[in-house]
Amino acid sequence: MPQLSPLNWIMLLILFWFMFFLMLSMIWWYYKPSFLGMKDFYKSVIKKDYWWVWK
Repeated sequence: MPQLSPLNWIMLLILFWFMFFLMLSMIWWYYKPSFLGMKDFYKSVIKKDYWWVWK
């Protein structure tokens, strides 16, 4: 395997964290949870296909 320079590792890490936070933000905006209304968040999850998880 070719050796990766530290700069390449840093770029890979930045890309990984960017994709990770992008996925988190997409999940966040899909469910639109609020810190004051976590009950509404769980209700929205139950309304989705995950209702069987909370039985």
